[in-house]
Amino acid sequence: MKIIQPETGIEVYEKTSHEFKNVGTYGGLSFDVDEHGEPISLCGKKNFNAWQGMEAYIRVILGPEWAPTGYEDEVPSELKVANLGIVTTTYQRRIYREGLCGCGRKVFLERFTNACSCGLDYDTSGNVLAPREFWGEETGEHWSECF
Repeated sequence: MKIIQPETGIEVYEKTSHEFKNVGTYGGLSFDVDEHGEPISLCGKKNFNAWQGMEAYIRVILGPEWAPTGYEDEVPSELKVANLGIVTTTYQRRIYREGLCGCGRKVFLERFTNACSCGLDYDTSGNVLAPREFWGEETGEHWSECF
């Protein structure tokens, strides 16, 4: 295996969203926002690509101009939403190494055992492992217990 992306450690990034909480119940909703606090549409249009059941929520939070077309009916009166404002959250994620298998496919080396779709298995350093039928031979384990 050829290592094509070394492990580079931890990446720190921020995400800014406008957060809302259901009043009196659990749950809430947040929308990604730009640097001006304006909602970012995931579908590239002005209206959000809302999933089923969230149309009324969107109307309460952002107003009818952001509601998906065809959902102009009244908002249920029992839906009460608290505006928590713009929240910036810092996240961390580990950048794992990536390798190129002998078959030419990319393998992410992020686990104890990393499988390529061609059937070869690699450790986190990119070393090829023995075939699975030999795994656990010394301990009496089945290969699925080692994966």
